[in-house]
Amino acid sequence: MDLKDRCFILMLQNGKQRMSRKAQKGVLIVSIILFVVSLFTPSLEELNFGTHREIMPGYLVLAWGWNAMIFFHPAWCANITWAVGNILFFKEKYRASFYLSILTSLLSLDSYAYPAKIYLGFYLWNVAVNIPLAVALAANRLKPKPGD
Repeated sequence: MDLKDRCFILMLQNGKQRMSRKAQKGVLIVSIILFVVSLFTPSLEELNFGTHREIMPGYLVLAWGWNAMIFFHPAWCANITWAVGNILFFKEKYRASFYLSILTSLLSLDSYAYPAKIYLGFYLWNVAVNIPLAVALAANRLKPKPGD
């Protein structure tokens, strides 16, 4: 069995194709890898009113994002719900993880309201934080099935 088969195994149950928990975990690991890569790629232009704007890598955006807790910038809060949702998934709390993935996707929508120029790191981050919801919807279930 090659890597492609291992990562995207679909099981036929109840007449529907469903993604196995093992495959879901593999895709969530890809999400984590994309998140880490987004930290080291250019993400946003610094907001200032001068003529020169600095391009901020993802780790700097993440570090400055703690200020968003004070001003409640919803898109940055998606990082917290994404991390907690992934932890819950790996602890087999699938229902809570699913609900947090919905919240994460909704919070991440606010990132498009950012008025500065956006770069590759932004898109990598956005894909990374939205993968858990896509995985949950593709899996089409919240409870583990026998043999998973």
